[in-house]
Amino acid sequence: NDGQGTLHNITSKLNSFYTGAAILENDTIVPSISSGESVTSTFTVTLGASITEGTIIPLYHTFYSGDFQVNQTVYVIVGRAMEDFETGNFTAYPWVNSSNAWTVVNSNVYAGTYSAKSKTGLANSQTSSLQITLNALSAGNVSFQRRVSSEAGYDYFKFYIDGVEKEAISGTSAQWGAASFPVSAGNHVYKFEYSKDNSQAVGSDCAWIDNIIFPPTGAVAQDDIARLVINDHTILVNSVEVSAIPFQTTAQVTIHFTNPTAITAQNITARLTSDHSSVQINNGTQTLPVPNMLQNDNQSVTFPVQSVSRNLITTNVNFVFTLLYSGLEVDYPFSANFEGIPQGINEVDEIECLVFPIPAKDVLNIQTEHSINSVEIYDMNGKLLRLISPNSDHIASMNLTSLSSGIYFVKVVDVNQKVAIKKFIKQ
Repeated sequence: NDGQGTLHNITSKLNSFYTGAAILENDTIVPSISSGESVTSTFTVTLGASITEGTIIPLYHTFYSGDFQVNQTVYVIVGRAMEDFETGNFTAYPWVNSSNAWTVVNSNVYAGTYSAKSKTGLANSQTSSLQITLNALSAGNVSFQRRVSSEAGYDYFKFYIDGVEKEAISGTSAQWGAASFPVSAGNHVYKFEYSKDNSQAVGSDCAWIDNIIFPPTGAVAQDDIARLVINDHTILVNSVEVSAIPFQTTAQVTIHFTNPTAITAQNITARLTSDHSSVQINNGTQTLPVPNMLQNDNQSVTFPVQSVSRNLITTNVNFVFTLLYSGLEVDYPFSANFEGIPQGINEVDEIECLVFPIPAKDVLNIQTEHSINSVEIYDMNGKLLRLISPNSDHIASMNLTSLSSGIYFVKVVDVNQKVAIKKFIKQ
C-alpha cells in the first residue's frame, strides 16, 4: 500500500480463462492493508498434463474493496526453457554447431547424464563455437553452468549475447561455476565459444557447459474461455438516474457488460450482493434472458435495491456484481450512497396533501384540503430553491423546468399554518 490510508476488507481474486489452468479456490479476503504494508495472496493452480514446458499462461488478478480496484495480469511460465543436453544430442533446441563442432558427452557433467563439450584437439588459433537464436517473450536472464580447463591467460571460454562478449574465463578448475546475464525481450543470439591462442595446450584444452536456462521462449497460451467485460452501472429511481438511493425507496440498479472475445459465453448467471445487512436486493441471482453471448454482444441486468433499515445508512454500501459461467466468477465491485433525509427536513403530514405527478417533468401540482398559503421547494441538502404564494387556492402548480433531474422536497403551508412536506422526483 503506497497510499496514506488503510484499506479494509479487500478481496483478492484470481481467474484463468484458459481451460488448461484451473484454480479451485480463486479468492481470499485480506482483512486490511495499512500504509506502507505489503500482503501476499496465495493460490493453487492446477495445470493440464498436455501443456508443454515453456508455455506462458496469463492469469488475471483483481484486488478490490468497494470502488477501489486494481487489475493485474500475472504470467506463469510452465517449467523452464532449459537445455540440459539430456537428449544425448543437440536436437532439443535449434543449435548452430558447424564451427569446430561441440559434442554431447557423458563425463564431466554438472547434473544428469550429459553435458556439452567444445571440440577436443582444437588447433592453435582456432575457435569452437555453439550458437543459438531464440526469441525472449519477456525480459529475464540467461544462465548456465560452465567449467574450463585451459592455458591460463591464453586460451579462453567466452560467452556472447548478440555479438557482445559477456565473459571470458581461462585456467584449469575441477569445479563448475554459474553465470547469469540479463536479457531484454526480443530475438537474441547466444554464442558459447572456446578459443585458442597460437601456442601450447594445457589441461583438457576445452570447456563444458550444462543446464542453460533461457528467458521465456514458449508461446503465450490463448484464452479459450470468453472473458466478459463489465462496463458500468446505473441507478434509477422511477426512470430518473440518481447518484444516491433515497431513504426507504426502491432503486433499479442496472449493470452493463459485453463480450469482446471471439468465444461464445454460455449459460450465464448474474448475481448482486452487498456487504450491508440493511440493504435488500430483490431477485439477487438471475439467469440472463439471453443466456449465451456471442462476440461483441452487449447485455444488461437490473436488480431492485432498497434500504430496509429504520435508521439512515451513513456510509457507502459496497456491492459486488458477479457473472457466473464456465465455472468462473467474474466480479465487478462498486459502491453506492443511500440518501438520508437532511437535517431539519422530514416528510410531514399535518394536512392532507397530494403532490403529482411523480416523477414530475416540467410542472408539479399540489392539492390540499385547505387553501394554500405558501409552497417551498428544497434540495436534498435543505437549501431553499423556490417559494410561491398561490393566493389561498386549494391547488398550486410549480414550474420545474429550471431544476435539474433529481430528488427534492416540497413544503406546503396552508392558511391555518399546518404543514405538509413531501419528497418528489424531477425527471
